[in-house]
Amino acid sequence: PHPNHCQPKRDMSRREEIEMTSARSLLGRKQSADSDSDGEEDEFDEADEDDEVLIQEQKSVTLWEDILKSLYQARFTAPLLAILGVVFAYQLTIAPYRTDTPGVSTTNDMNELRHIRPMPSDETLKHIQGIMLRQDNQIEMPAPYGGSFNMRFVPVVDKHGTHELPDMFYEGVMFGISHGNSHNVEYSRDQPDLSYSSLWNELTTMKPTPTHVLRRTATCNETDWTERGVGVYFSYADLQKQGMLSSDKLQPWKRVYEDLLWTARKYKQIYIMVWYPHQFGAPETSPKAGRMHKYTNIIQMVIPTRTGMDGLKSTAAVWLMARNETAVKIPPKMIRLDESTMEVDSYVSVDSL
Repeated sequence: PHPNHCQPKRDMSRREEIEMTSARSLLGRKQSADSDSDGEEDEFDEADEDDEVLIQEQKSVTLWEDILKSLYQARFTAPLLAILGVVFAYQLTIAPYRTDTPGVSTTNDMNELRHIRPMPSDETLKHIQGIMLRQDNQIEMPAPYGGSFNMRFVPVVDKHGTHELPDMFYEGVMFGISHGNSHNVEYSRDQPDLSYSSLWNELTTMKPTPTHVLRRTATCNETDWTERGVGVYFSYADLQKQGMLSSDKLQPWKRVYEDLLWTARKYKQIYIMVWYPHQFGAPETSPKAGRMHKYTNIIQMVIPTRTGMDGLKSTAAVWLMARNETAVKIPPKMIRLDESTMEVDSYVSVDSL
């Protein structure tokens, strides 16, 4: 063959060798570049970790410096706040219960406390309890009953039994309260400037409104003890109308006696009396029985006005002992007519004209 016919083949092979060489060099450079980038990334990761550690160390140092700086700046404020806290705690927990005056001798604290709240001895409480259990109460009755009656506890009953109290006692509750110091208790000696008439007016205008406010006198036949007071009567029907009747079947008057206790404390009394009916059997309905309340007793209860005087408490049944049938004087009345309708407009007492 002619030498010129082999020349194109040599050129093609040379060109392929050049391309292969170029591809190998490019591949080598790429691999070296990749290895270099991996190394740089590792270096960058290590640098980032070092930076984070340094930043955390700087933050912790800065935080402690800020805390120390704040404590140093508050070196005068902190003791002041502590003192104010102690003063506030004292005023909240101790000062309201102090019974002495600052700067005054406190050698007679117990004696002073006796004028603030009742602190009778056990012997005194027992003595008063005996008197209250044996007391004889005389109540002036309202219309239409009239007159007055006496009731008391009797430990022994003969074959003739007992006498029933007026019907009103079986239809409501009566509270007994006084304004004096009949037992000569040290707590009640410093009486406020409140008279019997002020007690009477306060009870007649109290809420809930009583059905009757009656005059009451208590005596003890075994001693010379006597007490002048007031009887406050609430019929259960009136309590129900005023929304003050309790759901307690035995003592439905519980919702009203707190008001009487508050009044008794105001007049520095150590107890109040309560008389209420207690039914222990079915009521008699036969006219031949003669006693409609045969299975109902009137309970007399003494309730202390303060804590720590449980020695005053007593509960007993009382009965009618005497009755004065003095008729009630009812003034005459005039009938006022409405001129337009000629119907009764009102009734006017003659005494009020």
